[in-house]
Amino acid sequence: MPTSWMLPLVAAAFGLAAGWACNRLFAVRWAEAASEAFHHAYSDFAPPVFAGAVNLVVLCGGSFALALHPSLDTPLALSQALLLFYLAYPLAVVDLVTLTVEPALVLGGLALRMGVLGWADRAALPDMLGGALGGAGLLYLIGFAYRELRGREGLGSGDPGVLALIGGFVGWQGLPGVIVLGTASALLIGFPALLILRRPLDTPLPFVPFLCAGGCAVYLMRLHGIVIAGYIP
Repeated sequence: MPTSWMLPLVAAAFGLAAGWACNRLFAVRWAEAASEAFHHAYSDFAPPVFAGAVNLVVLCGGSFALALHPSLDTPLALSQALLLFYLAYPLAVVDLVTLTVEPALVLGGLALRMGVLGWADRAALPDMLGGALGGAGLLYLIGFAYRELRGREGLGSGDPGVLALIGGFVGWQGLPGVIVLGTASALLIGFPALLILRRPLDTPLPFVPFLCAGGCAVYLMRLHGIVIAGYIP
């Protein structure tokens, strides 16, 4: 077998393992939460399809595709991209279905990311720590300001933690791009979805899927030197 195919195949195997772990550790509980909250505005739009083969297909196929990226041709670079993917996917799905965030994924992912950087890439550690702290603080301040101005909650309590996790991968320089892409995608996708589903416009909108999509996009674009609302030092 050509060695050029070894890394994608190994990545696909890790994707299968991640999908199995996702099903084993979280999917049953997520499915139960979704079925108990069938009155939720999105229950008929986003059933718990992730509780089976979908996890395996998405995580395995996504891992294989990431391993084909020319900038992820080393085990360290690929492992960090896969780690972000394995964290962002379940966080996005569970928030879409249940409007909750898995704190174990956020805290465990941050600890693992910082541990790897401290061991293998200490030069990047200050920027990534700044991204984690800045991400949490930024969304907390936005949520606080919205609550003071509107008199009600505008962001979920878990959203700052998710942006902290993403900031730990894109650095503080990438946070503006994540916010821009996440907010734009929420406006362009989320609100039209409410209209299609004939839901009131004040229906709670899951923001974590859009944050995760924006974070993954910024992470990949930075590999190509593409920057949105930020800069690469």
